[in-house]
Formats: sequence, C-alpha cells, structure tokens
Amino acid sequence: MKISCVRTEQSTVTEVSRKHRFIGKRLLQVLSIFLVVMMLSFSLLTIGEGIAQASVPDKFDLSDAAEPLFTSKALTDNTVQQSFAFDNTNNCIYVVQVTAGGQQLGTETRTYTAAERALNGDLTVTKLSTTGTALGKMYLMGFGHGLSIGAEPVGTTTYLWTDVDAFQDDSTDANSYGTQLARFAFVNNQVLVHTDSSITKYSPVAGADRTTVNVDMANGLLTVRYRTGVVGSRSFHFSVYDLAKFKTGTFTPLATVDQPSTLGSFKGFVSYGSYLYVLDGNAYNSSTNPTGNTYITTVDFNSGAQVDRSLTNAGSSLLFREPHGMSIQTAGTDVRLSFGFASYKSSTDTGKNSNIFYKDAFVSNMFDLSDPAEPLLTGKVLADPTLQQGFAIDNTNDHIYMVQVTNAGQQLGTETRTYSSAERALKGDLTVTKLSSTGTILGKMYLIGFGHGVSIGVEPVGTTAYLWTEVDAVNDGSDGNGYGTQLARFPFVNNQVLVNTDSSITKYAPIVGADRTTVNIDMTNGLLTMRYRTGVVGSRAFHYSTFNLAQLKGGTFTPLATVDQPTGLGTFQGFASYGSYLYLLDGTAYDTATNPTGNTYITTVNLNTGLQVDRQLTNAGSSLLFREPEGMSIQVVGTTVRLCFGFGSYRSSTDTKKHANIFYKDVLVTGT
Repeated sequence: MKISCVRTEQSTVTEVSRKHRFIGKRLLQVLSIFLVVMMLSFSLLTIGEGIAQASVPDKFDLSDAAEPLFTSKALTDNTVQQSFAFDNTNNCIYVVQVTAGGQQLGTETRTYTAAERALNGDLTVTKLSTTGTALGKMYLMGFGHGLSIGAEPVGTTTYLWTDVDAFQDDSTDANSYGTQLARFAFVNNQVLVHTDSSITKYSPVAGADRTTVNVDMANGLLTVRYRTGVVGSRSFHFSVYDLAKFKTGTFTPLATVDQPSTLGSFKGFVSYGSYLYVLDGNAYNSSTNPTGNTYITTVDFNSGAQVDRSLTNAGSSLLFREPHGMSIQTAGTDVRLSFGFASYKSSTDTGKNSNIFYKDAFVSNMFDLSDPAEPLLTGKVLADPTLQQGFAIDNTNDHIYMVQVTNAGQQLGTETRTYSSAERALKGDLTVTKLSSTGTILGKMYLIGFGHGVSIGVEPVGTTAYLWTEVDAVNDGSDGNGYGTQLARFPFVNNQVLVNTDSSITKYAPIVGADRTTVNIDMTNGLLTMRYRTGVVGSRAFHYSTFNLAQLKGGTFTPLATVDQPTGLGTFQGFASYGSYLYLLDGTAYDTATNPTGNTYITTVNLNTGLQVDRQLTNAGSSLLFREPEGMSIQVVGTTVRLCFGFGSYRSSTDTKKHANIFYKDVLVTGT
C-alpha cells in the first residue's frame, strides 16, 4: 500500500512510497494508515452489514518480488515459529511458538516434554524489535497452536489476540487447538494460564473449533478462521467483524467466505481491507519438496472468489524453510504484506530461527473512461433555478446533496434585504438541495459566505450527513465569484440558513497559504482529497493532496500524497477520488460558435505517480440543452461502484432556468 501520502494514500496520498505509493503505496495507506475503522461500504460477502469500514479496494500484487525484513533471528525457544503480529503503533513484533520441552514454568511442579507442550497447547511469545532484537517474552499455558495471532495497541500497551482453551480434537494429531478467542495484555516474563481472570474470551461462532484470529488495525476489523461441521464433513471458513463491536459482544459478521479448496498445508492468514491472504506450503524435503511449495492466495471478501495465487521463492536459500505466519506491517506510508519462514540455525543445528519477508506493491483498479455512460437522473429541479455546481452522494443513507450559487431575490435568515445574483456569487452564498437517489427533493439548506461549491463531500454518521465544503469566501479579483479559503464540516439541517461564522462549523486549513480550496470525501477508503491553489499572482498553480480522513479531523495534516493538476485541461468543473486514482472533469456548455458538439472530458491521474493515465471525451447527455459539466462523486450501489458526473441543462428551449443531471460509468479495469 504504498500510497505514500496519497500516492494513494496521498502520498500514499502524499507521496508515500514510490514503490507503489498510493494509494498503493500511497493512498491506500490511508487507506492506511489509518484507514481507520470506516466501514467498508462494500458488502463484504453474504452476511451481515457488509464491510463498511475503510475499505481498501486495491490488493497486494503477489508477483511483486519479496524483500527480507529480517532473517535468521533467534527466538526465546528453539521451536518453529507458528505466527506473528505487528504492533505498528509501538513498532514491535510478537512471534509465537509451541513452547519447547524441558522447562518448568510458573507454578508448574515439573518439566514437560515437547509432545506434552504441544498437546497442552502451551505457547511462547517473543517480543522483537522490527530488526529482530529480542525485547521480552511471555508464556501462554493451555491456549492452542498459535496458527495466527493479532496485536491491538492501546497506547504503549499491546493487547494480544490468540486462540485459547486448547483441545485435542483428533487423536491422530499430536497438537491441541483453541476453541475460543482470547484478548489479554502482553506482560514481559509472565506465565499466563488460560483460566486467568485477566483474559477476555470470545466465542463468535457457536459450535466452531480450531479458532484463530487476525486483527486489521488499519481498517478496524477482526477476522476469525474457524472450523464447523461434523467428523467427516468439516470445513474452514473466515468471518470478518467490526473490531470495536466485536469487543462489546456483537458477533454479526460483515462477511464470511469459505477457505479455498486449492490450498496445500495451511500455514497462516492475514486480512487487509477487502482482501484475505492465505499462506500454505511445507518445509523443504529432498524427495517430496526439494525447491519449495509455498504459495500465497488472495480472496476477495466482497465476492468470496479466489482472485490470485502465486508461488513465492522468498528465502529460497534458507535451510528447512517452513512457511509460518502472516501479518501487516506499516512503515511510514508503506504497507507491507508480511509472511514468515522457520529455518535451521545451521546445517548441523536443527534449532529454529525466525525469518520474515514482505511484499509492498499493490494492484489498483481504475474506472474505464471508455465505458459508455448511463444516466442516474436527468431533468431534475433543485431548490433554486441556478446552475448546479458540485454534488456528493451519501451511500449509507442513499441521498444526494447538490450545491448551487444561491438565486437572486431572496432574503434569508437574519438578512435585512434581498441580494442580486452577482452579490450572491461574490459573497459565496450557496444553496444545498437534498435529493433521493432518483432525484426527488427531500430538503434544502443555505450556506452564507462559503464559496463557489465547485466540489463538496459528505460523511455519513449514522443517519446524519456531515457536509464538507469550502468556507470563508474571498474574491481575488479574477472574476465575480467568491472562493473558499478553508474547509468546513457541519451537519446538514433541513431549512437552516448557516452563516460561515456559526459555531457549529468545524474549519480546517491543512495547507498553509492556500486558497480556492475545494474538497472530496472517499468514504470507502477513509480518505479526503483537497484541491487548492498556491503561489503568487502570475505563477499560481493548483494541486491535490489526499489525507487520511480520521487523522485530518484530529488535526494531523500530513498528506498521504500530493499531485499537481495536469496541464491541458479545459475549464475545470469538478473532481472525485477513489482509492489510488483522481478523476477530473473539464469542459464548457454548448455554444453554437465555439462548442457546438461538446468538449467535456474526464481525466484520470494516478495518485501514486502523479501521472495522467487516461483522458476521454464524454458524450453523456448529448441531447441536453446547454449541457454544462458540473461536479463529480462516487456512488456505491450494492457491490457496484460508480464514477458519477453532472451537467446543468436548460429546462426547455424557452426556459433557461436550470435542471440537474447525473450520469455514471461503472466498469473498473486494472490501473496503470
């Protein structure tokens, strides 16, 4: 996920990694790095609310060459590492093993053999730095086999998630496996027995066994692997939950998928956003596996389909080389799909070392601009008869918010007189119309002193829609309009006349000295993109910076990625971002002399590289009268994502009052 700061994440959205930045190694991160628990607005699969959290539409590129994080590191015991988890807040790694034989721990009255430790489900946790230096250890008595664990940082304390209450369910298998999930604080040198009162236990799936867990902190999700069925017809599944709700006892999965049937020996899993990654394979064997059979498989939580499977040769020179464990590491704006191997310490010492490798490239999807556009709504009346400007779609509550410069001749709120059209434009007064997804008016709101409304965003919080707009309009003398100098967040309140000085407005100035600020919200990926202008008269330029939405609201204005507005655009008319890509709308209304057939273009920019990767003329709404392009937004309908763009049109050949029109494209292709 290298969005860097947009760069998909704005670097990820700001230039975060350039290996893939973006959102990929850039935005995506925000997409990290904290995408924050913003529920995936894609319905994760078949049940539940659908992953409504910060969804990460990009998936890791399994063909990306793996890099070592560290190799040949000693753990507390000499046994095989089972799994590991990163605490990306405190920059630590927790690696779990079956406890070695020959030790007497805690209140034990004797030593136990390796076979007894495996049967009892005793585990050893080693705390490491990210370079592999041992920082501590902990023992877990009666927990399970440790096939996967999770780490949840709370300040400087790390809460570990593991399987617990080990049970041998198969007499032919010398290991015991957990039957519930456990959450507890890592305490250095502690010997923790599974019956200890400090442990919180969870049983999300009735009747399940062999439970293991992964925590996706970036997206606020928890994934459980478990087995159901009866002897002879048992099968494994993965269910994803909202982490915060799960901890309160709400066990409604956002999605459930079956374990793919193509796997070899299962060795670990991790989830990140909309995708599940599964590790399988065996140690080297001179007769049956001389060159390695370790695979990583990708499953789309939205569809349940296996979408990638790739052999990895990472660590090919290791002795023994048994795959074990997966986790997600975030390093700055770089997001890494990490996986581990146990190896012999030497050709004469079969004690085990720990090794971790990673991949950090993403495969991103972008909208296919050659896809024919479809109408969402046409010929719709708004609260005022003026031209629509920007619009935003609340995909949670299925509403559209469309903004216009306020019409002349109205006296609003505490105003003492009416104002002309020119005065409204200069002051930056806007009218917001709330529409159903079919274009029925549901309400209106007036914004006094805000700006021109070129682009707006919406952030649903339950049934309340928080609008994001420009605010504190200033006229810079270049035309007769006022443009915002900051960003504003406030709830939509029907029939309210909201003045730009009202205390209910939260204002943000993420780029010092910028003007002509406009905004877009990518709720699916938990991102906010701002368009703004910098420079001095005569050398001003527009740029786009992408931020982690949650972090920006908290006052952290570090972009994930920043890109320049491409040269060669016509008259700018709106923008939207989705994942690693930025989409721009430009063009003008029909004009019999200069533009008789339309000049509306959509342009795609890769936030990870800053490069323009597509530009297409659109003939959507070609029969409209006037047909001035205005505004862009993303609509999510079920599992379909739509790139929406609007046009203002005359009501008829004799009535130049304006109608609103929205069209969309919904085909995604592999990005470039």
